[in-house]
Amino acid sequence: MNIIEKQCKHCGCTFQFNYEPNGKGSGNKLRRPYCTEVCATTHRKLMSRAQISSRSAKICVECGDKFYVMKCHSSRKLCSNECRYKYTAKALTKKKLHVLTCKQCLITFSSKRVCRRFCSPKCFCSSRLDRHTLACEVCSKQIVTKKSYVPRFCSKRCTHEAQSRGMITSHVNGRSGFRSDILNSPYFKSSFEADYYRYCLHVNMVPLYEHKTFHVVIDGKEKRYTPDFWHSIGDFYVELKGVREGESRFSKLLNSNARSRETVVASGQHIDVVYMNDFYDELHRQGLYYTIANLENRDYASTEYLISKRS
Repeated sequence: MNIIEKQCKHCGCTFQFNYEPNGKGSGNKLRRPYCTEVCATTHRKLMSRAQISSRSAKICVECGDKFYVMKCHSSRKLCSNECRYKYTAKALTKKKLHVLTCKQCLITFSSKRVCRRFCSPKCFCSSRLDRHTLACEVCSKQIVTKKSYVPRFCSKRCTHEAQSRGMITSHVNGRSGFRSDILNSPYFKSSFEADYYRYCLHVNMVPLYEHKTFHVVIDGKEKRYTPDFWHSIGDFYVELKGVREGESRFSKLLNSNARSRETVVASGQHIDVVYMNDFYDELHRQGLYYTIANLENRDYASTEYLISKRS
């Protein structure tokens, strides 16, 4: 047991007390600020009065009683929640009536709330049950849904196929978008795709971008595979790849559809895989790297203005 000597926070006298370092509440006992309970009570009362004296006095606009608020609440007008409820109810009765039209039954009604849309809870519930019919953008199947919800696709299967076709805008990098220098430009996902399309236009060979989506089954799961380009002359597809398949996580991610492509090739389709370094090396060999206009690989900074998210 230790004897601790401290100075009282209120009266300033020195007092002693026994302290045991172990046991419940030992830490609080060591931080004891007052010598007796009388000093503790007196000091707390003085602090409370000091806090009240620092507050500003206000008069409640509802009941007329005097109350105190901190400086940060100097704009407060009401003393309690009860007065606030009464004051709000009186203010609501003073508001003028607005003539509105019900969005459901089209009957005119009066309301003090200008943002009100329905004349009754019955009309509100009826509006929640209203439906409209839309067509799926992939399979053209009719979709019956709420008026407040406008879906583009009827199922996850169609959503995945639309994503494979490029119908859903994917923010994979900063170079995706339409190209203003290409007439009827598709929404390219990379500058490599845009440069390949410019090369085809330069040699008078216009391909179709994401022409067809193939449905394949990999490990018992249905997958969608959409090659980047289709050439009608020769009836072959072209798949563009930024890097070759390797052991790195990045290369595996970019070549994640390799098995789907191999399955489509095994079914009799002709698909050429063009890698980015090989493509630009071939342009150098043919003397076209500095000939084709607006080639983005030649200068990314000066061609950035050609990219837009809207056609």
